[in-house]
Amino acid sequence: MATRIRLKRMGAKKNPFYRVVVAD
Repeated sequence: MATRIRLKRMGAKKNPFYRVVVAD
């Protein structure tokens, strides 16, 4: 199985942050 690692943008416009999402 391939594992996909991508960054998901979350948070407000003034204080954005990226969360690492790992999906199989």
